[in-house]
Amino acid sequence: MEGKQTPVQPHIEKLRTKLEHTAMKHGDLLHPEVIRISQELDLHLVRIFREQLHHSKILHAQAANPGIRAGGK
Repeated sequence: MEGKQTPVQPHIEKLRTKLEHTAMKHGDLLHPEVIRISQELDLHLVRIFREQLHHSKILHAQAANPGIRAGGK
């Protein structure tokens, strides 16, 4: 999946920028708004990592068992 941008990546980049600006604005990484944005960003990143892990497991299973196709058929 490297090099290929997912539909959520622009949103993640926007959140990262927002997180940085909000932290600078408040001068405190523990400000409630900074924490809220950080948690939202974490949720998106975890979702992407889980999707990548799932995709990786499918590819590994297909390589180990060439008769298996996507979708388990």
